[in-house]
Amino acid sequence: MQPANIEPGTEQDFSPEQTAQALLNLRCAVDHCHDAVLITDPDGRIEFVNLAFESLTGLSAQDSIGKNISSITDGTLPHNGEKSISDTVLERGICYETIELRRRQGSTIVLDCAIVAVRDRDGLIANLVYAGKDLTEERALQPELTQARNLQTARLGRAAQRMTSTIC
Repeated sequence: MQPANIEPGTEQDFSPEQTAQALLNLRCAVDHCHDAVLITDPDGRIEFVNLAFESLTGLSAQDSIGKNISSITDGTLPHNGEKSISDTVLERGICYETIELRRRQGSTIVLDCAIVAVRDRDGLIANLVYAGKDLTEERALQPELTQARNLQTARLGRAAQRMTSTIC
């Protein structure tokens, strides 16, 4: 295990007890996070999901681990222009994407994800970590919010027009 501030190729020794405790602390934090967390290998195979992911998608860790992330995204993942998520993470260190995942019952969930790379000792990407906030309800309300704004703008326009005609 290598802290994020340690340069690739440098080493920091941890005792087995320190490593075990650090992993336990990390697992506890990730499992109790309200955002969905998903970890894949560089090829997109799912290696870990947290409890929030399971709750939001209805897919258990057992259902998800070993499958490719494309199997729960209708086979498509967003790309920044022509760059894949992996390319963007390589270039910038982090990638922000809105991803739609299929729930067990077939509906979709919209996640606003931050995607970061975990690198091995050689600096190569070992894993991609997706941490996503559920935007499903906000997305569903977006048309209503837009309609309300348009209605308010129209009312203000009519009121301004009446005021102008009264003044002139």
